[in-house]
Amino acid sequence: MDYFVMRCFGEYPSASIAEEPELEEEDWQDGIDVATPEILPLRYKTGEDRRGNLCAMYEALDYPLMRDDLARAITELGVENLQFFDATIEDEIDRTTHTDFKAFNIVLPVHYVVTDTTGASVVVEYVDGKLNVHD
Repeated sequence: MDYFVMRCFGEYPSASIAEEPELEEEDWQDGIDVATPEILPLRYKTGEDRRGNLCAMYEALDYPLMRDDLARAITELGVENLQFFDATIEDEIDRTTHTDFKAFNIVLPVHYVVTDTTGASVVVEYVDGKLNVHD
């Protein structure tokens, strides 16, 4: 199955998110496994000036979102360090509710490969809160 990913920067034709849930969880996106929010699904709203389509992923949010099919594709590729929570987007223009989204949290360890122009590479990772660099 082929997948297409469209990133959104809040510009036409993408629909921006005007309201997102307020959660007390301080560790969200800090690499720590978070407790399941008490109220699911997490509710988001588009702005009343919404133009264009909803995107596959909204990453510039306190609690980022991705569409279910993108979450499934990433999981099928072997990415195992994401926590997913049910989320909805309420469209302020046509009064529809989109239930095919997941809020997500990135859980460490995350590995980064850094390569310079000569082709030399290092792997950078955090394990138990400690920075490790491997060449």
